[in-house]
Parts: sequence; C-alpha cells; structure tokens
Amino acid sequence: MSDTQVPRKPAQDAPKMSAKPEAQLVDRVKKGMEKRDDLIEIGSEDESEDESDPPLPTREVVTLCQTLERECLRGSVSDSLGLIRHLRQYRAALLREETRNATQTEIDSYFTV
Repeated sequence: MSDTQVPRKPAQDAPKMSAKPEAQLVDRVKKGMEKRDDLIEIGSEDESEDESDPPLPTREVVTLCQTLERECLRGSVSDSLGLIRHLRQYRAALLREETRNATQTEIDSYFTV
C-alpha cells in the first residue's frame, strides 16, 4: 500500500448502530400503539345512535343549503365556488324529490266544516 491510500475497513469492522436509537424507535412504536388504542372508532358503536335520529325535514335542509351558499359568497375563500355549485345541485335535487312526492289537495278540503 502506498502512503496516499487509506485502508478500507472490512464489513465486520463497520460501526454498528447503538442500542439507543433502537430503543427510541421501540418507545415511539409503543407510544403510537397506545395512542391508537385511545382513539374512538368511528362507525362502530356510533352508527346505532345516528340511526335513531330522525331525518331533517326537506325544507330545513334547503334553508341550510341557502345559508351555506350565502356564507360562501361572503367569505374570502377562493375554493368556495365549487362548494356553492354542489350545494345548489343538492338543493335542486331535494326540491325535485319534494315536488315528485307532493300531493295535490282538492279545493273541497278547504271548505269542509
């Protein structure tokens, strides 16, 4: 070997990872598992509670959509136009469904005593 060449270390002489980073990794994994155990699962037990709530009346949902549309127009968020479009489409679908299910009353029903 010449003086300018640096001898290479064999693979077994390579520095080994200390146990400390491995212990830190194990601790992080354990903490992550503990956090995961603390989380509440969505959709398991809560579904039965949601199903017991009666649906909102169509008129109330339409009014809510109109309110959200107005607030989107007042806001400064540039992406709100897409939301407004979807709200209007949803509102139109609700009104179509309401019209389809509507029943016409006879004028005689207003004059019964």
